[in-house]
Amino acid sequence: MSPLTGGVGDLAVVLGPHRDRSAGRSAGMIVAVGDLATDIVVQLSTATIDPVSDTPALITRHRGGAAANVATVSARLGRPARFVGPVGRDSGGRWLVEQLGDLGVAALGPLVEVASTIVVLVDPDGARRFLTDPGSPPTSLVADPSLVAGASRVHLSGYAVCDPLLGPWAAELGSIARRLGLRVSVDPASTSTVSGFGIGRLLALLDDLRPDVVHVNEDESELLTLGALVDRCGVVVETRGAAPTRVHGRSGAGAWTREFDVDLTGLAVCDTTGAGDAFTAGFLREWDAGRGLESAVAAGGTQRRGQWLAGLVRMRGRLPRHELESCGHLC
Repeated sequence: MSPLTGGVGDLAVVLGPHRDRSAGRSAGMIVAVGDLATDIVVQLSTATIDPVSDTPALITRHRGGAAANVATVSARLGRPARFVGPVGRDSGGRWLVEQLGDLGVAALGPLVEVASTIVVLVDPDGARRFLTDPGSPPTSLVADPSLVAGASRVHLSGYAVCDPLLGPWAAELGSIARRLGLRVSVDPASTSTVSGFGIGRLLALLDDLRPDVVHVNEDESELLTLGALVDRCGVVVETRGAAPTRVHGRSGAGAWTREFDVDLTGLAVCDTTGAGDAFTAGFLREWDAGRGLESAVAAGGTQRRGQWLAGLVRMRGRLPRHELESCGHLC
């Protein structure tokens, strides 16, 4: 049977096979709203591309998209998860749905003719560049409450929130979640995405949503300014590569910051694609289960390290299967 099934009215429903995963259910279901794409990862052997001839590279295909990454890592950790966002009717879209379904992640959202594809160019030092084909635009978007039904958390990807077409729809789903008393988290996604959308517009949206968690990297933190974020959120989690992760918040005594070391012992980072999303999934699972800040950051760090290790696997060959599974390998 096709994994793409018809919906009602303007709402198309896409369902993959379901797996019962009992571990970690105290965190409740997470609904990740945003993007689902095919990542074509091109790991270059040299820092430059020959403009007229061949350039050696390792090329692999993966299921990607920031929101889909959060959903799939959550499912790997035993948390019920759902992806909500546009899904392609084409062969690429069907392949992506199958990838989600294999992990027990259901996908709901509008069907589009062509799925999104991203070419990720990875330099030898791990730096990344992106060539993005967004695919076909949705012809209709309905912020139906059924999309977030049964969830305890709704996580919004900045790639959806800041998109000219998807933005109002994603923001309305976040507002519905807040009205239903669900937890809401936001990841701005990238500085270029935020700059194109508008810093003031994103801060105004955070004013409305009042998320309990916002995850940023160091560049996004600087662009949006920590003070502005802390004023609008419960906690701001700032990952900083190999530097200690910082968590910022505000209490009756004023603003506070805590630092948590990052363990990269014996690990050379060659591709960080999806690492931030993996951190988010690990952090939110522990945070929503009420296990505290230290446990949440540690869990996020473990998943991020696992995604870095996945990059090493693509570059250097295979590692034992048990080691991949223990680190939350995404590929």
